[in-house]
Amino acid sequence: MSENDDLKNKDDNLDYEDEDNNENMNYNYSSGVVITDINIPFRDLVLFLIRLSLASIPAGIMIILIYFLFTIGVGLIGLGTIL
Repeated sequence: MSENDDLKNKDDNLDYEDEDNNENMNYNYSSGVVITDINIPFRDLVLFLIRLSLASIPAGIMIILIYFLFTIGVGLIGLGTIL
């Protein structure tokens, strides 16, 4: 069967999504998966948490710098007395 025949018979194709009439379509995205256990060795978990804590240091520095720039900007505008 050629591609043109597939396009002509789109009403017969159950996988075809009708873009013009999608209000009648029922989308159910529930997968029904339940996680009951995560098996991570203790050493790997400790290494992951150490890496996570080291990666949070630059993020904290950037947040502090943004805070200081914001407070300096508010102070230069003169809104510091209102706040």
